[in-house]
Amino acid sequence: MTMELRDKICWVVGLARSGCAAGGLLRRHGARVIGIDDAQESELSARWLREGVARESRDAFDEVASAGRWPEGPCDLVVISPGVPTAHPRLLALPDFVEVYPGHVAGST
Repeated sequence: MTMELRDKICWVVGLARSGCAAGGLLRRHGARVIGIDDAQESELSARWLREGVARESRDAFDEVASAGRWPEGPCDLVVISPGVPTAHPRLLALPDFVEVYPGHVAGST
């Protein structure tokens, strides 16, 4: 299955290592990526440093919504990081036409 991502608005929910990797991939394919996490911005920065993805996180997102703040506008695609429960109330409220891709851990190091 091939999906055209250029100029699509994509949300990545959960901004740890997997979320940063997903955001970077989406941006490299031309998507506008909004990263979303319930953590405060200072907590996110500390997490990215601790997990060694501070540089990648800067390039992964066009915008970051933190501290429980979610974007108001539409989106075309939502990628959910493995650590985010798919039963999150905000995810359950998404319109049916939005494509949602829950993350799965394929391997761990």
